[in-house]
Amino acid sequence: LTNKPGEPVLIVKNLCTKYAPFLKNISFEVRKGEILGIYGLVGSGRSELLEALFGVRTISDGEIYYKGKRIFFNSSKDAMKENFAFVTEERKVNGMFGKEDLVYNTCIANVDKYKTFGIIDNAKMRNAASREISAMNVKCNSSKDKISSLSGGNQQKVIIGKWLERNPDVFLMDEPTRGIDIMAKYQIYELMIKLANEGKSIIMVSSEMPEILGVTNRILVMSNYRLAGEVITKDTNQEELLKLCAKYL
Repeated sequence: LTNKPGEPVLIVKNLCTKYAPFLKNISFEVRKGEILGIYGLVGSGRSELLEALFGVRTISDGEIYYKGKRIFFNSSKDAMKENFAFVTEERKVNGMFGKEDLVYNTCIANVDKYKTFGIIDNAKMRNAASREISAMNVKCNSSKDKISSLSGGNQQKVIIGKWLERNPDVFLMDEPTRGIDIMAKYQIYELMIKLANEGKSIIMVSSEMPEILGVTNRILVMSNYRLAGEVITKDTNQEELLKLCAKYL
């Protein structure tokens, strides 16, 4: 990895969630320009942690500090106002609008940006979609294509492009390369490293051992909705991660 993590920007202290499944006393920090991995078995609380950070899972206890200020996210809108982005695990369920075209899917997270005198400017939206299609190397005929007509990898690139239009500082990525082809995977890895080099902070959930060991600076390991350990990626291995996965089972 070429990125050099800086000072902590996101500090989480004793985070607990209100409704089952309950996260229990999760504490960690994320640095500027860092790719932090979250590993664990299915049902260990990884996705729930990202949902809590993005304001879509209610927090019952604990504190979250962002850039030195205590934050309270009661909804995804609150998180987006603070420049958080969330690439969800189930892209077809809650990451995209399958019946809509690439323009709609690129611009939906940032509609106000494309208004002129309070009215949506279709030309601005088309320009934004063209920009992200080009930047993300999306394979399509035109921005009028329905997103459902694209391959899984190209759908995921459109979804990430949607968030890039907001220029977020913190990316929450839940299994960002699941179900996509190898070329699209490498493009997403390259993008993550580029974003980290620009000072963005990335928290990535992954079930793939080569991925979690290959594109992260540090790894948090979850076990039964608790934090089982934190390791520096270059100093760990598969055996240690699997051992931590079983810590609270």
